[in-house]
Amino acid sequence: MNFYEKQLELIQNRIPFAISTIIDRKGSVPAKPGAKMLILGNGEIIGTIGGAELEWQVIQTAKEMLAENAQPQIKEFTLFYKKEEGMDLACGGTVNVFLEVILPAPYLLICGGGHIGLSLSKIFDILGYTYDICDAREEYRSKERFSTALNSFAKLPSQLASYHCIIVLTHSQEKDYEILRDLQKSSCQSPILLIGSRAKWKDFSRRLDQDKVPQTFLNQIYCPAGLPIKTSSVPEIALSIAGWIVDFYHGTSSPAPKEPSQPTKVKGDF
Repeated sequence: MNFYEKQLELIQNRIPFAISTIIDRKGSVPAKPGAKMLILGNGEIIGTIGGAELEWQVIQTAKEMLAENAQPQIKEFTLFYKKEEGMDLACGGTVNVFLEVILPAPYLLICGGGHIGLSLSKIFDILGYTYDICDAREEYRSKERFSTALNSFAKLPSQLASYHCIIVLTHSQEKDYEILRDLQKSSCQSPILLIGSRAKWKDFSRRLDQDKVPQTFLNQIYCPAGLPIKTSSVPEIALSIAGWIVDFYHGTSSPAPKEPSQPTKVKGDF
C-alpha cells in the first residue's frame, strides 16, 4: 500500500493523523523537498523524511499537534551538532518541514427528524459532515427524508462514543427529556445541544436535579442550542446550531460549558 492509499484508508476509517512534508532544504540533508511521512497518534509512521533524530523530533511534534488539534505549522530543523539547537547529526544542513493535522469530519447524531433536523442534515451535507438520524417515527427517519444519513435509528444507538456532538430536537418535550436521561444512563461524554427556551431549560434542569443526575452531565448540555444570534426561521436556527458545531470542532471557542442555570439565548421551543 502506497502513501496515498494509506492516507485514504485512514480517512475512510476515521483515524486522525498528521502529514509532514519537507518543503525546503539548505546544505546536506538526508531527504529532498517533497518527502512525506504520515504520523498516527500512537507514533506509527508511514513513509519517511530521512530517518534519525530529524524523524524522531518530527514524530514528537506531530503527536503533540494531534493531541491538541493544532493548526498547521512550518518548523525548521538544523541537522548539525555544532550549531546552537542543532541535532546530534553531522549532515550540516537545515530543513523546513510543513506539518498539518488531518482529523475525521465531525460525526453527529440528530435526535429528531422534524423541520430543524432536516435543515441541519442539508447543512451537514454541504459541510461534508457525517450524521445519523434518530426518530421514533418511521416516516421522519426514512431514507427518502434523510437520504445521506449513515444510519437510521428508532431509539438511541448503544454506541455513542464516536459522536462529536448530539443534537436533541424531537417533536415532544417529554421525548427530549427521555433522551437526555438515556444519554446520561449510557455514560455519554459528547456535548449535547438541546433545542429550547429559558423556561424549558429551567424546568429540565430542575427535573434532572430531582432525578439526581450528576452536575458533570448537566455541564455537557448546551441549551438553548446554537450560537447566540438572532434567529426566527427554521433554516436560521439550523444554521446557528451548525455554526456552533463548526466553532467547537475547530476549537476556536472555549469548550467549557456555561452554567446550566444561565442559558445564553432564547430561541423558542420547537
